[in-house]
Amino acid sequence: MKKYKIIQFELSYKFFLLKNFLLSFFLMIVIMIIIVSFSYVRAESNIYSNFVTADSTEYFKYNTTGGDGETDFQYIIPLEQKELLLNKIYPLSKYFETYYRKSFGFSLDERSTIVITSKNNQIANAFATVIPQHLNVYYSGGVSLLEEMSEVSWVKGLILHEGAHLYQLSAKQGLAQFTKSVFGNYFFFLYPIIPIPVFVYPNAILPTFLIEGNAILNESIHENGGRLYSGKTRAMLYALLKDDKIDVIKLINNHLEFPFTEEKYLIGAYFNLFLAQKFGVEKVNKFFLTQGKHYFIPLILNKTFDEHFGQSFYSLVDEFINKYTEAAKGQKKDESIDPTLNSATKSSIAKSLFSNPISADQYFIYFLTDETGKSYRKLNIIDKKTLQQKIIEVDLPAGKVFKYIDGKYYSATSNKLSNTEYVYGLWGEGRSFLPEFRSKYVVDINFNKDKVLYFDVLKSFEDYNLFLNEKFIGTTNSMALMNNKGDVYYFKQEDGSNRVLYKNQQKITSFKGHYSKMVDVESTGDERDSDNVYFVAATEFGESLFVYNGKMNKIFRVVSSDVVDNAKKINQQQILIAEITSSAYKYKIVKMPEQLKEELPTFYQFDIKKDWPKNESKNEPKKEVIVSTINSNLKEESYNSFTSLRMSTWDYRFSTANDGNDKYHKLSSKYNDPLQRNFLNISVEFKNSLSTNDFYINYLNARYPISWFATFENYHGYGRLADRYWNANSNYYDFEVGFSYPAYLWEHWRFIGALSAIYHSDAFYPLSSYQFLKISRLIMFPLSFSPYRYFGIELENINDYQKGRVNLFKKSHYQRTNISQEFIYDFGNEKILEQEFNYYYSDSWKLNYATKIKDSSNSLIDQGSSSSGSSVNLIPTITRSFLGFGKNTLHAFRYGVGGKLVLNYGDYYKKFPFSIRRSAIRLFANYIKFPSKNYSIIITPNNSRLRDYDAEIGGGYQSELLLAHIYPIKLSFDYVSSMRESNSAILINFLGEF
Repeated sequence: MKKYKIIQFELSYKFFLLKNFLLSFFLMIVIMIIIVSFSYVRAESNIYSNFVTADSTEYFKYNTTGGDGETDFQYIIPLEQKELLLNKIYPLSKYFETYYRKSFGFSLDERSTIVITSKNNQIANAFATVIPQHLNVYYSGGVSLLEEMSEVSWVKGLILHEGAHLYQLSAKQGLAQFTKSVFGNYFFFLYPIIPIPVFVYPNAILPTFLIEGNAILNESIHENGGRLYSGKTRAMLYALLKDDKIDVIKLINNHLEFPFTEEKYLIGAYFNLFLAQKFGVEKVNKFFLTQGKHYFIPLILNKTFDEHFGQSFYSLVDEFINKYTEAAKGQKKDESIDPTLNSATKSSIAKSLFSNPISADQYFIYFLTDETGKSYRKLNIIDKKTLQQKIIEVDLPAGKVFKYIDGKYYSATSNKLSNTEYVYGLWGEGRSFLPEFRSKYVVDINFNKDKVLYFDVLKSFEDYNLFLNEKFIGTTNSMALMNNKGDVYYFKQEDGSNRVLYKNQQKITSFKGHYSKMVDVESTGDERDSDNVYFVAATEFGESLFVYNGKMNKIFRVVSSDVVDNAKKINQQQILIAEITSSAYKYKIVKMPEQLKEELPTFYQFDIKKDWPKNESKNEPKKEVIVSTINSNLKEESYNSFTSLRMSTWDYRFSTANDGNDKYHKLSSKYNDPLQRNFLNISVEFKNSLSTNDFYINYLNARYPISWFATFENYHGYGRLADRYWNANSNYYDFEVGFSYPAYLWEHWRFIGALSAIYHSDAFYPLSSYQFLKISRLIMFPLSFSPYRYFGIELENINDYQKGRVNLFKKSHYQRTNISQEFIYDFGNEKILEQEFNYYYSDSWKLNYATKIKDSSNSLIDQGSSSSGSSVNLIPTITRSFLGFGKNTLHAFRYGVGGKLVLNYGDYYKKFPFSIRRSAIRLFANYIKFPSKNYSIIITPNNSRLRDYDAEIGGGYQSELLLAHIYPIKLSFDYVSSMRESNSAILINFLGEF
């Protein structure tokens, strides 16, 4: 649940000769350092979208002042969540802040904000970040994860998990602590004058499995359940160990092998449990403070483990693997494939890299599989009577599939409906949505009885409220299913560790544990309470399929396998099961045993060296304590995003020439509000060599679907070289105001439009207008190297108007227009066609060619402006610009086409900070047409030539690297050569995500 900010950047460098490999390698290292050095500056200037939907929801804020050594909190909530805040979130967050302050060994050094999002943000997630401020964000859509999390309370789990992240990430010592207190929340800061590099948040470089695993450890030790109590967690760990799929290299690198990032959470949880059992929870938590002193080289890890635990990191990982590998020997997989099936179905009938629920009606079983993560999902349909399997390629989001009364298939999940709504419901092909299921998480449908079983998401932030049609059934801690008569079965957590099975509002049976998943209900028709209820629950070595026999009032284990993650009864003789393996989820049809063994699910108990009194975790604040503290500590205010602006960073830069006369000073600061709806950047710079002062201020408001911005720059120059027009003394200002509107259209289509007006106080054409329109269709899958399908067309236009003669119908203005089109098509197995077209029109003296018309520093214009999200050309070119002289209207166009083949080979390291996740090779060509040989001068890398067209060919290599084991960046080398001129160049580009 840790969130990383997204940074998009490009860096091109031309190498004419690569004479020395070591020199080249050194340059690459320098480039990487530069990228990291300026990463946060670029991040803050480019992230202009708030993390809550841009709707009209009014938020309120509550500020508390902590006591001696305590953290000040700010809570930002919609009014409908006030009761939840007062009765649950406020007292628990204050209570666990006290615990974390003791356990991690330090106090947070700034006010921390907790945001509870509105009903329009129905997302099964939460996140913590320390940049630009300390922030926890809780979304209201956790209902779909209630079985996976194995928790009693979603809200309590969020407070524990995300609260741990705040302490992990903010732990720091020495110069990092001083830098943060003075300059603000930089990820990386380079001191002015004396270039001292400091990682302000060293723990942001830690391997993901340490960060997430520690958060799961802390979520699982306060009698709220947690993922350590999940049978799936243990099944995954043992399955990977048995096939030798866990080692130190895979643990520290965010690789692209199954089970992907899920491994970092689940395996990381057991590694942190191993450390806690060996050294105690407090010792494990205080590791982050010890690691926080490595602000120069945060990749130091082995030394920190040796210093803190008395053992090296590598020796502890080996000890952990050896311990659990021995335990994993007892894990069983199911070998009872039904021998009556034909040979083609004796092994698995399907596999998937991601798990999806299995659904069924009277005649068929339905489930989604995703074999590659790089193409459309497959809908598997199994005929219960004949066992014939039908596989359909579908454009459905992941989730539980239902065949609706219109004969179409829909999956139950949450998705983005518009810029103002992210909602649960039933979603069909191409993002189609059934409005009657808005804000309902559907778990079962009985069309014969005209009954729909669902969770009301708007009422399920704290407790999961289950409804049958419009009738309230009860609160649950599991999914629910109906029998043929419409009776509802579900599990509820009671008295801490009791897992109780309910039929409607009646208790049926119970067992010790926190984990069970409802998978099927079989009506026998014998007696009222004689249904057979099938569920997946924990075993000693993972998870398996169990059944509650209503007639006998007993629980039996159905199959011997310890890796059954899901199942569905086909008939009296056969069961479909989904097993976890070390490479995928595999689906099998197995024979129903003739005799079942009576067995209860396993109750996990962990012998952990706790560093607090035995019952302290139970001493949560009582109701009377809550009431007495609310009135004194919480003051309600309406949230105003502008007045809530906070300074996130400020910086001062100074440089001077050798003679001491050429001096440069720059002072800058950045502000934003906690909901990231407002951004304010201010800078002042002085250049002694040109005798200039420059003041710049930029403000952006992303509060509503239509975002707007304003920029003001005042320039004062004096002296011979002061002004851009070579005037001795000048004082001018530029002012720009604009807005943009991004929108989701039908299927995968998106639209963005932007307009702005610019005024230059001293220009001959002082008034300019800018327009940007783009329509695009993007289909991209979780593991895609590049888009699977993409088509986009955009229009940029700028007009410069003469002073005093603003008239669109007369030649009183100059116009520049750029029409761009991009197309990407994956033929399968990541064999990709790329195509790009650009048309340029201008009636002015200059027409930009290879870059966009307007070099805008704000994402109102740039967001979604290309398929890659950056201004890098899809097809590389070395023809940079076109200069035309004459009175004729000027036209030019470029057409590029290329092919790319992705190579899915990775090479990972445990010490070297760069690993290769995958790569691609490509070939491409450009044809460029200029307006007239008589009026054109083409600027190329080597020279300027008169010509009317050009052609380029080239090839390149792209690689997806892991920086510091966790941050993916794309590095490309492209060789481009002109066929008409003796010009060629090697281009290097970086594009990364942090």
